Amino acid sequence: MAENVEKASRVYTIPLGKAWISPRHRRAVRVVHMIQEFAKKHMKSDTVRLSTDVNEYVWKRGAVSPPRRITVEITKDGEGKLIVSLPKSISKETLSGELTSKENLEKPINDEVREEKVEATEPPENLPLENSTSVDTKISSETTS
Repeated sequence: MAENVEKASRVYTIPLGKAWISPRHRRAVRVVHMIQEFAKKHMKSDTVRLSTDVNEYVWKRGAVSPPRRITVEITKDGEGKLIVSLPKSISKETLSGELTSKENLEKPINDEVREEKVEATEPPENLPLENSTSVDTKISSETTS
């Protein structure tokens, strides 16, 4: 006998700002509970499981400063169990912090790129300045008067 297993999947952006009402050291715990309650309410089920990706994303900055909002994909299987995971649009690089780490932000830009920018902004030496003759004539006329 084949079972008809239907999966319903939706993507939600969950606001988590109310976690800042709780004590500082309990904010991430409150965020996890808020995600579970949101999933129960909107997908009409009692069994909710968070994936490890969601848990790591919430706890990435510690218990004191969890994210203010999170975009999740909630999948409901045929038995009514909910699985909360990060959508595929959020890559593993942002989850691991490689793109936003301080070391990567403080890395200097390639020296070749900097040299090209400097060379492009300098005026050529062969061309005379446009206003240099008019300034010289004004100065010489003032001194002769």
